[in-house]
Amino acid sequence: AKGRARRIPAEERTIAAGCPWNVSLLKYSLNPRMNPEYVASEMDAARQELTESEFASEFEGLMSTAEGAMFPQLAERHLTQIPRDTYENCVWVLGVDQGPKNFAGVLLGFDGKKVIVANEYFDNDPRTMKYKMGVMRDLVPNWIHTLGGDPYMWRLTIFDCDPPILRELDEFEDDALEWPTDVTFRVKDMKGRYTQENWRRETYEFFNSMAQRTDTNIYFDIENCDFLHDQLLRAQARRGDESMKQKGWIIKDAIRGDHVPDAFIMALFTIMSGQLIIPDRVFKTDIDPWEDAKKAMEYRIRNDENQELKGFPGYKSSTPNETFKEIFGRERKQRQKGPQQPKEAWHYKDY
Repeated sequence: AKGRARRIPAEERTIAAGCPWNVSLLKYSLNPRMNPEYVASEMDAARQELTESEFASEFEGLMSTAEGAMFPQLAERHLTQIPRDTYENCVWVLGVDQGPKNFAGVLLGFDGKKVIVANEYFDNDPRTMKYKMGVMRDLVPNWIHTLGGDPYMWRLTIFDCDPPILRELDEFEDDALEWPTDVTFRVKDMKGRYTQENWRRETYEFFNSMAQRTDTNIYFDIENCDFLHDQLLRAQARRGDESMKQKGWIIKDAIRGDHVPDAFIMALFTIMSGQLIIPDRVFKTDIDPWEDAKKAMEYRIRNDENQELKGFPGYKSSTPNETFKEIFGRERKQRQKGPQQPKEAWHYKDY
């Protein structure tokens, strides 16, 4: 009857019936001031204690809508523990949303099928963009190494096209610190162009398709990317014909804004558009592997012998480098010079 509330049967509240667990399909509009027990001071206290979404739910009567979510396929199950061996086969791309104050970066790993959101970075300190770029340059190889990947497989970096970053890249090159990867920039949408008419809309659809329950191909590392996952989970779709001119989403965050999600979308765009190329892995050796293993064992034994006997009078011990050259007949391999790779540091794969 008109004016009566209808009780929803349990079978209609299942996921199969289109009602995701713990997500309201309605948008309530309540005024807490209508409550006679409402206390004005509660709002001031809540503004300091709650996030914007929690405050809106408690005091503005707003609840997230399933049909209004920007990424409806994204769920809590995508935030998970990533095994180390998953990172071993990844090629890496870094998305950077730079600015004079807010600077964000997101690192993605890609193995040809699955995308792993491995780490995120946000800095709003009043420092220069070049300084923050230098921080990112040093952090990324350490991130990849800690996760279990190969830092030399960091192959691509995409920057935002506004503000321009070319001057900072030229300064790095003048300082003999050329950026360690290939560099690309966010595309600018051109009205009437057939391909990539709106790269954001295409990337959003690509993200949703990869997050489908039946064939999930994107995951977030629970150790490092919980903030980014939460922002994307709460993102609401902007309505209207001109919505894509404002990025198409509504992300409310008083501190981080939408800078980290923006860096994520740019990095994901390079994978969707085929800019991140997985190189062929070639494994070859110039000598018999058994012979090489014998030399490696001899090198280890002689090194241990030198360490034990070098304190005795009259014993002349050779350095590890001299022992290596004597056994293998070549110089010991060194790391390439670069960030976090000092010239005198030995490469861990000597033999």
